[in-house]
Amino acid sequence: MERINLIPLRKSGTHHLLEQVARQFDTKVEKECRRLKTNIPSAIAKDGEIMAYDLGGGLDAIIFKGKFYEGLELMMQGSGSAPIAFYTMARGSVKVSTRGDAFTVAPLQGTIHGGFGQKNQSLSFRPDEEILCMIILLHKEVFFKSIDCDQLNIPEGLMSVVNNLNDVDNNFLFQDIFHLPAINALNEIFLQEHSGLLNSTFVAAKVHETIFLLLNEYKRFEAKDNSRFVREQVKLEKINNAENILVSHLDSPPTIPELARMVGTNQQSLKQGFRQYYGETIKQYLTDKRMEQAGILIRAGTLSIREVSEAVGYNSPGYFSRKFREKYGVSPKDFVSRSATKTV
Repeated sequence: MERINLIPLRKSGTHHLLEQVARQFDTKVEKECRRLKTNIPSAIAKDGEIMAYDLGGGLDAIIFKGKFYEGLELMMQGSGSAPIAFYTMARGSVKVSTRGDAFTVAPLQGTIHGGFGQKNQSLSFRPDEEILCMIILLHKEVFFKSIDCDQLNIPEGLMSVVNNLNDVDNNFLFQDIFHLPAINALNEIFLQEHSGLLNSTFVAAKVHETIFLLLNEYKRFEAKDNSRFVREQVKLEKINNAENILVSHLDSPPTIPELARMVGTNQQSLKQGFRQYYGETIKQYLTDKRMEQAGILIRAGTLSIREVSEAVGYNSPGYFSRKFREKYGVSPKDFVSRSATKTV
C-alpha cells in the first residue's frame, strides 16, 4: 500500500494536505478560486484526483476520487483543536484510525466524527476499489464563534464535543447514516460544470447541505425514528445488489424490469437510486463496465475481437467496435496493437 507521511494539519488543513500529497506524487496543483486540485499519477491510480476547498469561517473539505491500484494510506499529525469531521462515501470505503479509535466508513454511508485525535490520524483506501469520498472538516473553535446564534439545536452527544472546544479526547462517533440525498450532493459536485466563483459557491452550498443532512439524520436517530434508517439502508443495499448482478452478467444482463424484480424494488426507484449513487444511468454504467472488461480481455491477448465482443454481451462486432472507440478513442484492433507494443 502506498503510504504518505504528512506534517501537521492546521486550520483550513485540506489545502495544506493536498499540497503535501501533490509534492509526494510530484504532480501539479491547480488553483481556482477556493479550490485546489491535483491529479494522481496513472501508475498509482486510475482516474485519480484530489480536490480541496477552503470555504472560510472554519470550514473546509477534501474530495478523493479514483481507484488506487495498491491502496493509499495518508499518515497525518494533528495541530490545535480537533475538528468535527463529516464523511460521505459515494463509492468505496475508507478506514480511519485515530488515537485510541478506528472505524470504517462503508460504501453509501455517512459518518460524523467529533474527535480527530491530536497526535496522529490515518486514512486508508483499499486497493482496486473505486473511491468517491468527501471529508468535511468543521473547525469548531472558528466555525461556532462565527455564528451569531444563542442556541445550537443539536443533540447532547455532539453538543458535548462542541462545548469542550479544546478537548480532543472528547470523542464522538455516529455512523448509522445511509442517506441518498447526501450521496447525491457529492455526485452533483462532479456533475456540475461551473468554474471559478460559481464552482466554489456551488460546492460551498453542497458542503453546507451535507452537514445539514447528516446532522438531521443524527437528530432523527436520537429521536428514535429508526424505521427511516432501516428503509434507507435497505434501499441502498438493493441498488448495490443490482450493481453486483450487472457486473456478474455482462454478457447477458437482465432487463431493467427483470433487475428490479430480482432485487425487490420498482423500476423507478432502481433507476433513480442508480443515478444518484453512480452518477449515471444503468445503461451507461453497464456500457462502461463492458468496455472496461473488454479492455482487460484484449490486453490478455487470448481472444479474438469477435470473441471479446461476445464475452461482454455484443452480438455485433461492428457495434461493439463503435462503443469501444467511444470509450478508448481507438478501435479494438488498434488497441490490440498498442497493448502489444507496451508489453514489448
